[in-house]
Amino acid sequence: MTRPEGSPIRTLIAQEALPLELTIQHLQSAVDGDPVKAELALSEMELIGMVLTETRSDSTITDISKYLRNCRTRSARWNSS
Repeated sequence: MTRPEGSPIRTLIAQEALPLELTIQHLQSAVDGDPVKAELALSEMELIGMVLTETRSDSTITDISKYLRNCRTRSARWNSS
């Protein structure tokens, strides 16, 4: 049995895939030395996280983006020492 295009399962998979893809993009861009791309991916994650927190009370993506933002801040402080 196939599910219709707008099924809850398909929507859930799409919602989970984009933040994962953005996390990978952020980390790869940071490793590649492209801070603009890294910031863009992280900002998109933060926006998605805010929407999911408000609409579904799910702060998982918000928590992950905060963690990644905090890692960048600590790394910048450590490298400047």
